Amino acid sequence: MISKVAMDNPRSWSKYLGYVLWALRECPSETTGLPPWVIVYGRLPRGPLAVLKENWSGQRDLPLNLGRSTVEYLEDLRKNLEVAETYAKSHSQRAQQRYVSNYNLRSREKSFQVGEKVLILTPDSTASKVFSKWKGPAEVVEVKSYHSYLVEINGARKHVHTDKLRKYHICVDEVVCELNCLSDANVNVDVNQCAIIYERDIDFGQVEVMDPPKTHNSNMLLPSQKIDPCKLAQLTKKQQSEILAILDRYPECFSDFPGFCDVVQHEIHVTEYFKPKRLRAYRVPESLKREVERQIQEML
Repeated sequence: MISKVAMDNPRSWSKYLGYVLWALRECPSETTGLPPWVIVYGRLPRGPLAVLKENWSGQRDLPLNLGRSTVEYLEDLRKNLEVAETYAKSHSQRAQQRYVSNYNLRSREKSFQVGEKVLILTPDSTASKVFSKWKGPAEVVEVKSYHSYLVEINGARKHVHTDKLRKYHICVDEVVCELNCLSDANVNVDVNQCAIIYERDIDFGQVEVMDPPKTHNSNMLLPSQKIDPCKLAQLTKKQQSEILAILDRYPECFSDFPGFCDVVQHEIHVTEYFKPKRLRAYRVPESLKREVERQIQEML
């Protein structure tokens, strides 16, 4: 509301703050389901809507003397506050449970063992937490509590909370194996070592088995030959050669025509409070309607 007022009245927006707060007295909170005024005072406020309703219906303000004593007024006020508290608690519990189910869907409990490699979230020279960086690898040397650890990095030890730690995964770009155990006559190998990687070895990360090279039709263009070099201008020469090599390595994965995959059926999980809304179709500019219709027909 303040943003809207400041946009419409950039030089005098502060004069409207009182009216904004006055209008907010009647607005119920999404979490509690009650206006803040009711939670504090135990009665509905007279905001702009109430004043407008009284003006249209011809009602007038009640006299100051309500015919009740102070004790009776305070007793009614206490009952109203109890009702408001019960109502707010029930709404808060449902709203908080909905928040937990939505925002904690992928949250996991973190724990580390002594000797495990971790990364530490460390702020840089600025005072803002936005500019923090992950540094490491560090080693866990002691478990202080369930959510705090003593870690060692560059010879120094720090007491760090779990929220500022994450597991350090050792990754490599490639693995070079020199083999002398090949008996194929067509392969000439002049080495004196044999390296074997077992499935239980995790130091090298994900090691995939290389399939035999697939034959490619010489009449068809490779993916690297179809890409405009201008689209890769933001990459370095090394990065360009790497990405083009990957594309040419799996040319069967790229096609000029859309295909169909029935391996996996996509599912969208929604909460129990979800209600579908009927929305209008998105508007398409007149200049793009012909192209949109062509692409739809092509995919159909």
